[in-house]
Amino acid sequence: MDFGSDIVFASVLGHRPTGGYTVANTNATFDATTATVNVTETFSGGAVTMALTFPYAFSSLADYANVEVVKDGNPVGAAMEWTFDELINDQFLLIADPLNTIASAAEQAALENNECPIDNGPVVTAVLNVNLSGMDVSNIAYYCADHCQYWVRHEQGAFVGTIVQWLGPFQP
Repeated sequence: MDFGSDIVFASVLGHRPTGGYTVANTNATFDATTATVNVTETFSGGAVTMALTFPYAFSSLADYANVEVVKDGNPVGAAMEWTFDELINDQFLLIADPLNTIASAAEQAALENNECPIDNGPVVTAVLNVNLSGMDVSNIAYYCADHCQYWVRHEQGAFVGTIVQWLGPFQP
């Protein structure tokens, strides 16, 4: 299992008063966009360790986006995983007027160095499929996962040369 690239489903039971409790992700079914995972909790009922336990199980759901969680045949929750490109392209268009949200000079300087303006940590980039002005433009989003914020580098060809604006921060 590659936690850096796989979509990972975790079943975590939380605090249990003794050993003997286990959890397993079983009977996963998949279609083009959905994975359904059955979660089974068991208790051995015999002689068990008298210690607090925290049972968990991990499963890799690589290449599947929507996950419906089923325990004992009943849906217990749902989660959605988007790629960064999908998330930002969907959410950026919902901002009422992104061109009026100009990033500060300090934020711009950090982003030019591919650093998060909040803590100088890493950022992830994605090319946006949006055109804010109808002209020759390039929009690249810079996402800081630790702070769940992103900024957009809006570059536009103009009669007088190239105009660059940094927009943000925004939250998906």
